[in-house]
Amino acid sequence: MAQDCDHVYWELLPAVRKRLAQLLRERGRSLSEIARVLGVSKAAVSQYLKGKRGGELSPWMEEIVKEYSERDCVDLLELLYRITRDPRFGGWNCG
Repeated sequence: MAQDCDHVYWELLPAVRKRLAQLLRERGRSLSEIARVLGVSKAAVSQYLKGKRGGELSPWMEEIVKEYSERDCVDLLELLYRITRDPRFGGWNCG
């Protein structure tokens, strides 16, 4: 189970943050707003936007992140929970 949590923390979370930062920026959100939503610094947001942090998401994960980015209030933990509980994620359990 620890390996699963490591994967979520080191690979999935940065990829989700990167794509969410891109989508929120496209919708006109400021770096400060995006940083607050993602729980990171403005410098980290800048790195996500420049592609210096975060990986790529599979198409089905991309759709979920896009759906969440369109909400007025984005809950990163809820988003991660939804992805990791989806059967396509591979059944990994982090808690």
